[in-house]
Amino acid sequence: MANASVSNHSSSPTSASSTSQIIDRSNVTGDSPEGKFLDSTVKIHSTVESTAQSGTSPNYPQSKTLASTTVHAQNVRNRISEHNGSQQVFEEIPLTKPTDKKPESEKDKFNDMVTYFYLSPTEIDFHEFQRLANNYTSNDNKDLIALMIGLIAQKHSWKVDESPLGFRASEIISGANDILDFVNNDNRGDPYRFDLLWGSYFATGDDQYLEKMLTFVGNTPNFFASVARITVESSANWSFRSNCEQHESIKQFALQKSKDENLPAYKRDFLHCAANNLPEPERPEPTCLIL
Repeated sequence: MANASVSNHSSSPTSASSTSQIIDRSNVTGDSPEGKFLDSTVKIHSTVESTAQSGTSPNYPQSKTLASTTVHAQNVRNRISEHNGSQQVFEEIPLTKPTDKKPESEKDKFNDMVTYFYLSPTEIDFHEFQRLANNYTSNDNKDLIALMIGLIAQKHSWKVDESPLGFRASEIISGANDILDFVNNDNRGDPYRFDLLWGSYFATGDDQYLEKMLTFVGNTPNFFASVARITVESSANWSFRSNCEQHESIKQFALQKSKDENLPAYKRDFLHCAANNLPEPERPEPTCLIL
């Protein structure tokens, strides 16, 4: 994998595996990918406040909220605790609906670029994305945003700006840390990894990241399943359905895969329902490996 090079700011325009491993790490903390499991309340959106500055927003769809599987995982875990094992935990948490509100601040603009950069990437917007990222990325989100910066730079052969996030992006793409290994390990079921997969797709528009999500979508947790299993499978299903609603490309991917006879029938049913915003049918017991 080629390294993403670092340079001063430039403004010139240029142009599913059958067995999955769900890790119960709910008591782990720390800065590693393994430490950002259920106890994390990080969202893809930055939580750092700053004074809004004027600027022209890229031509992205109107602001919508990006599905965060890590946050959803925490919500599921909370509901399990609240209902003490009641079947109410399996009720679908409502999807976040798009709004008609136009971006009013640079933070809104940044959030839109996180979600929709892949639709119309330009080098000018890439440098703008990095500038905004340095202002609005929280410590919890730095690996996700750095991963996006690195993947964008690698795909388009653009240079990464000199900044802490830029250097972090170059480290990730060069393999100097374990972030890429974590993202590409298809046997790892983890809501934080799902967030990284979605971020990778929104950076590149590459279907390989949607293919990786197929390993975990479509399963219906059994009532007696572990908290880890319920959390991972619910989070995968929820994020996929939410992003189908917000992204036409993901909807079309789901429609195409719903006709793939190499996939199990219950996954095809899930993809059909997700693409058409239909209630999900009951499906058989999942076959994931619980440690």
